[in-house]
Amino acid sequence: MNGRENIDFNDLTNKSNQIINRISSFSSPIGLSSFNIERSLQEIGETSKHLSDVTSSKAPYSTDTSVDNYPKAIKKYGLDPKLLSKNLSNIDTSSFTDIETYPTDIDGYLKIEFENMILNTINDIQKKTCKEFQSSYENSLVRDWNKDKKYIEEILGQKFIKTASASTGMMGTASRYGSNTSAADFATSKMMNRSVAPTNFGQSQFGRSSNIFNQSNRMQSMDLHNQQQQQYQVGGQDRTKLSNKMRKYAMVIEEFDTHRADVSRVNRFPIVHRLMQANLSETTVNHNVVNDVWNLVIRLTGEKDVVNVSDQNDLAVPQASVKPSGAELITRSIKFLEEQFNQVIKHRLPKISNISSPLDEMVAYISANIPTPPIDHPDEEYKGCSVWSIIYFLLRAGHYQVANDFIVKNSTAAGRYKDLLSNAIQMRCRNERIKKEIKDKLIIEYNRIKSESRDSFKMGVFNFFSNSESNSTKMLFSSIQDFIWWKLNFIKESATAIEINQNSLDTLQTEINNTLSKNNFEVFDVFQILLVTQQFENAIVYLHQTNPEDALHLAISLDYYKLLNIMSSSTFNYQASTSSLSNSRSNPTIAASENLISSSLEIYNPSTKSIHLVAMIRQYTKHFSSETDNKEALLYYLLIENENLKTHLISDLVVTSTNGFEFAKQLQYYTTFINKQQWIRIIEQSAIELENKNDYQGAIGFWLLIEEYARVLEIYNNRISVLLTGSSKEREQLFKFGIQLFNERQMQLKTTRTERTSYLAFEQLLQLCQFFDYFNQEKYQEALLEIEKLNILPLSEHDIDAKVDIYRFLSSHITKNFAAILQAYIDIITKQYQLVYNNSNINTNANNANNNYLYAGRLQTINDLQIRAQAITLFAGKIDFPMSGNILTRLMNFVISIQK
Repeated sequence: MNGRENIDFNDLTNKSNQIINRISSFSSPIGLSSFNIERSLQEIGETSKHLSDVTSSKAPYSTDTSVDNYPKAIKKYGLDPKLLSKNLSNIDTSSFTDIETYPTDIDGYLKIEFENMILNTINDIQKKTCKEFQSSYENSLVRDWNKDKKYIEEILGQKFIKTASASTGMMGTASRYGSNTSAADFATSKMMNRSVAPTNFGQSQFGRSSNIFNQSNRMQSMDLHNQQQQQYQVGGQDRTKLSNKMRKYAMVIEEFDTHRADVSRVNRFPIVHRLMQANLSETTVNHNVVNDVWNLVIRLTGEKDVVNVSDQNDLAVPQASVKPSGAELITRSIKFLEEQFNQVIKHRLPKISNISSPLDEMVAYISANIPTPPIDHPDEEYKGCSVWSIIYFLLRAGHYQVANDFIVKNSTAAGRYKDLLSNAIQMRCRNERIKKEIKDKLIIEYNRIKSESRDSFKMGVFNFFSNSESNSTKMLFSSIQDFIWWKLNFIKESATAIEINQNSLDTLQTEINNTLSKNNFEVFDVFQILLVTQQFENAIVYLHQTNPEDALHLAISLDYYKLLNIMSSSTFNYQASTSSLSNSRSNPTIAASENLISSSLEIYNPSTKSIHLVAMIRQYTKHFSSETDNKEALLYYLLIENENLKTHLISDLVVTSTNGFEFAKQLQYYTTFINKQQWIRIIEQSAIELENKNDYQGAIGFWLLIEEYARVLEIYNNRISVLLTGSSKEREQLFKFGIQLFNERQMQLKTTRTERTSYLAFEQLLQLCQFFDYFNQEKYQEALLEIEKLNILPLSEHDIDAKVDIYRFLSSHITKNFAAILQAYIDIITKQYQLVYNNSNINTNANNANNNYLYAGRLQTINDLQIRAQAITLFAGKIDFPMSGNILTRLMNFVISIQK
């Protein structure tokens, strides 16, 4: 108690003010309107003290008023003061018990209650503060994240790759970028379907010994893996704006489409160079490796780098060029491997040095990286290196002339082999096969050196020129590229001018595939290796797993130069593809869950070893935004040669677009790519697809676009006749749309090539819609007027025969609803008759002349209704209309209830 009495209200005031200031500093209110502290704690303390003073006051009791009130109380209640005095005097106080008294501390009580109130208030505010702060903090985080995510997507773009989930066998980081299990196994077992034999070289020339390239590749792997992780986290948002690289790719494809559409062009479009520039301009990591990929494609295709095709026609590749021969592709692959090895050497040499000639570069490279082999003779040493190692690496780098000059200048080192080797090298420089007599001498020398020499490079040089044993000098190979270069040279030497030994190439491919499956290689290394061994289809499918956008454009480049085995467009499963596109655009979750292996099998046929380029285009473009990227998707569809398939795909693109109608209208202005007839076929196909999706109003809009008014009337009449008697949102929309058609296209609809009955049925169906609207709203008089305007029902017996003739020529859209029309009509007449008849008192006042005068109008109305009833009953008996429900029973009851 004593501790509670020492409360410092000033301190409490300061603390409470601090709490209030902190609460008010939040960006969003925390709901203090329901508990707003406005009174000062100091004021509460002073008031409580004043109350305590008043209640515990010892002021003398004033009797002035009470004395005056005694006589009034005695008189009012009939009290006897003497009797009261006597009774009081008789009270025995000895029986009273002493009661212990306690001091009443009201001030302390108020202090305690005040303290409890303050603590409870602070506790309540604390709870509300924590709750509101947490809510505000979460909302702020979500808002900031959405803002930052949108900024990142706009700056970098966002790509989505079809992948399998972890539970369904998704390939991880290592497998995607060169693991020794899934990725390469997929490239070999799933795609190549071959048994393989082991080899001993499992390192790329850009492996551990090449820090520059290896670091770049690791960065790319991390970047792709992080990108893949982001795709899993935002799997529900499958459609997105294109990245800058994808947009630049699309710009090149547009140039390519324009070139293809120009029939006057006689030269090829430099598509590889253009796509290479688009890719490298947006590549920040792994730039050198990506550059090598495109350089390899340029080397294989033989494309010239032409800045402006129209201005430099002499440099362009002829339009009618054919696929390079197998021997030519082998030669180009060898040349690329030699150029690539030169680049590796340059990267491994010091950046600042006085080394300038290829010979000095090779000596420096050998001295720093290659162990010196046993040398057979001191003359066979040059600057601390084996002469034969220098010759071998000069050949490996493609410096045949330098190797020849080195042999000639160092004749002592070459000894008696000088003329033999010089002749062989010169033939290679002229791209000629070594003559048989020279090769026979080389074979003899190789067999002797193999048994006598300890210098592995010496054996390698003679084995290389003699083309004796392709598998005997594997100790020379420090990378898989070295082995491929060696093998390709043996295949080239055994080939004719055009044909190659396919068995030798198949054997090489088998060994390479086995090496890829057993060792860890980076993704672009694998792609290059597959290309240089002429496994073009497998290379595209492998790259498609991780880089679908690059894989597609590389496939387009290779196909342009006829290096890919492309599957026929006639085998394309259009229905499955359009269903996949619709799912991906309407339900991104479905698209995100598709399996990677099934995706790869969709673009590759292992039995025919062919790529389905159309399927690749579909997979690539189906993630484009249906709102902003329709033009870019169209550019890729224009690459398709099959006109029917192209029409189907473009029309499906139109239908799945956010604003397909506006996009369809824009297509007619792409006259460079789409002529008038093609545009009409696209619109027709789009309209048919909308009809299949039950979007009749949308389909009518497309038919109107190409002025197919007969089809417009057919679709509209078919659909509105089904919905005629009911009440639904679709019916309401179609009715309003029909009124708009009638007001805006009446003349065109009237002059259509179809029969006149179609347009007449269109007008009559609109009137019937209005009739049933009035009927359902119980506006019976308006409904009767509307059906009279339609002029298909008799008003009297004299009209029956004419209306029967009219009925015979009515459209089936109206006659199939005739039972409902009759039923609504007799319901209206019945209700009108009952309303007039029951309120007229005709029977009770029939003899009163005045009443007859007053009710003459009602009598006439009843008579008219009876005439209508008689006419409609006779009319219904003369026509053959589809009966539904209890229409006959209702007609009989109708006749009985309304007697004329």
